[in-house]
Parts: sequence; C-alpha cells; structure tokens
Amino acid sequence: MLEILIQLRECWIKKESAVLGTIIDVEGSVYRKEGARCLIHQDGQIIGIVSGGCIEKDLYAYAQEILENGNARLVDYDFRPEDDLIWGMGVGCNGALTILLQPFEPVKSPELALNILESLERIFYSEHSCVVGTVVSSQCEETIPVGRMLQLDDGQVEIGDSKLCKQYVSGVSVELFIERIKAQPRLVIFGGGEDAKPLAHIAHFMEWHVTIVDHRTDVLNRSHFPNADAFILASREGYGDVRLPKDAAAVIMTHNYEIDKMALCKLIFRNILYLGQLGPRKRMERMIGDLQSSGYTFEQFQFEKLHSPIGLDIGAETPQEIALCIVAEICARRNNRSGLPLREKELQLVGSFEGR
Repeated sequence: MLEILIQLRECWIKKESAVLGTIIDVEGSVYRKEGARCLIHQDGQIIGIVSGGCIEKDLYAYAQEILENGNARLVDYDFRPEDDLIWGMGVGCNGALTILLQPFEPVKSPELALNILESLERIFYSEHSCVVGTVVSSQCEETIPVGRMLQLDDGQVEIGDSKLCKQYVSGVSVELFIERIKAQPRLVIFGGGEDAKPLAHIAHFMEWHVTIVDHRTDVLNRSHFPNADAFILASREGYGDVRLPKDAAAVIMTHNYEIDKMALCKLIFRNILYLGQLGPRKRMERMIGDLQSSGYTFEQFQFEKLHSPIGLDIGAETPQEIALCIVAEICARRNNRSGLPLREKELQLVGSFEGR
C-alpha cells in the first residue's frame, strides 16, 4: 500500500493518469483477499499485486481501455474450472475474484482523484480503525461517481460475507464495497542497539509505524535508523513512561537489566496488544521476582500479552533471524492466530472432519 500511495501522490503532482485496481469480492481460494490493490501506469508498470502474477497483463489491457474512455468497470476472473479452459494458465487457485478498475485522472477528474488519494492516505496512516465505502455502482455518477471513497460510521453498514451493500448517499442509490480498516500497526522498540536495526527494517518493510526509544541521543537519528517513523528520547528511568496506543506492540531490548526491568514493570500494566522482552526465560523470571519482592503484584491476564523468550521458534540465531521471528509473532498476535505451520493447521482440520 505504501508504494501505491507514493506513486499516486507522484501521479497527482505530475498530473499523470493511472488506473487503480481493487479486489472487491472473492470466492474460494485466491492469492489475495478483498481490499488488495494495484496501480497500473500508462506505460504498463504495475505497482502492487492482486494475484500471483497471472492476471496483471490482462488487467493492463483493460486499463488501456479505461484510460481512453475514462469509465470505471468491474472485471471478473474465475479459476475454478478444472481444465482452466478460459485462461489456459493452470493456475489451480480454485477461486474467483472481482476487481474494480477505476481511473485516477488528476486533469480530467481532479476532485475524484484527490478524494481517492486523500482517502487512501487516511486509511494507511490512521491511528484508529475505520470503515470505508468505495462506490462500485451509482444511479447518478454525476452526483456520486464510481470510485469515490466515503468515510462511514460502523453503525451505518450491515453486510454479510460479501462486503458489498446497497446504500443511499446524498439521495443517490449506490452499491458500496465496505472495508473495515485496522489501524496501521505500530511497533515501539525500547533500545537503539545494533540488533534493533534489523527489527526496525523488517517492520518498515511490513509497512508498520516504527518508533525508537532510547536515552542516548547519538543513536536516535536516521543514520542509525533510516526507516524509523519517530524517535523518543527518554531518561534512563523513564522508558516505561512512554505513551502507547492500545494496539501497539512494544519490544524491550535495551540489554540493560535495570532499564529493562523498569520498563517492564510499567508496560506490563498497560492496555497494549503485545509486550516482548528480549532475553532468556530465566532473565524475565528474575525480573518478575525482583518486582514482586519490591511490592508489585500481577494478575494472570497481564502476563497474556507478555512474550519472553520473544518470537516464534524458528531456530533464530542472527539479529536478522531474531527480528524475523519477533515480527512473525507480533503478526500472529495481531491477527489472533496460533503461529502454527499452515500444514499443521490443515492437518488439524482434516482430523476434525475425520473424527465426526
């Protein structure tokens, strides 16, 4: 999404037309789900993917037509026929999808183009979850054009699994593609050491918002963390005083026992999504014991967000591998998944059916 936003902003500045593709409906097993987007330039360059690469060339042919006539359209792809006679690609996805292709025209339709650009930027950078409706069809396109994006209240829409619904907007009957957008994932790294660099880098690649917290001014800069979004200078005693949104993931990795302990004793009481403490289990247990000896008491639910040792078990040894296993565990927590290999998940489903 970030690269699409960058390219859209550049198209707006240079007044260049492009076509935005959005998956609005899926059935069965497909490569990407509803809400996945791509941007098709006039020269054929495609940013983002809506499939495993099997339909992008075909989308470019449609994009050329849309750039000529300026009209949005829906395109359906069905990969479910076993002989795949339609595409002859042998995709084997066993699914179907519908894509909305809409023109982004800063010169011909500046109001609609700006609406699309600013709406997508709000979605991506939002600190809060939101509901957005994209107009898929309209009985009066002069008033409510196809492609317009609307910010909605959660109570305004009642939809099923299709994510498509009929609504009246400014007296016009429209069909909307509804997206319930999660806030941009936020990672706060407590400690600006060398092993924090690959963690910040991978999180940035994941398009997360990354904040680095440290008491040393010489590490809080872009020469050390070129991909960080924010820096917070804390006192040695004040790491745990940093304010965090409730959906944030916090990773403590200062490599200083006392600083880590002081941060842990405050962050564990915060209503946050994930709290990771770098280091072996015995180190964390020692910290908890020290804090309890100092008069702190903890409830079991407070430990549910605490992960130490941190990360999924992939045999990580290098800083890069450790960063990868931390990000994977945060993803699992954020999406309420187990972190099991998908193969084992499928075997569990097979076993549950066989037991019936």
